[in-house]
Amino acid sequence: MTTDDRPLEGQFAFVYRHRKTGEIRVLNCEQARVMDRAKGDWVHTATLNLHVWVQHLLNLPARKRPHSIRTIIENL
Repeated sequence: MTTDDRPLEGQFAFVYRHRKTGEIRVLNCEQARVMDRAKGDWVHTATLNLHVWVQHLLNLPARKRPHSIRTIIENL
């Protein structure tokens, strides 16, 4: 694997869903640590590498982007 083939490294987004309301929050690493320590009604549902996710979306044909976004939302 060459340097150009490796996934981009960068900021991660930590996705949480509220148990009762279904509201979604996307947090950075430090905010996620605080949320995890709070032990409240927020459940960690996904971790996304933002650079890889944006690259993925931009490489999709425009007509396939909404489906990709819907898929990730439905799987949270």
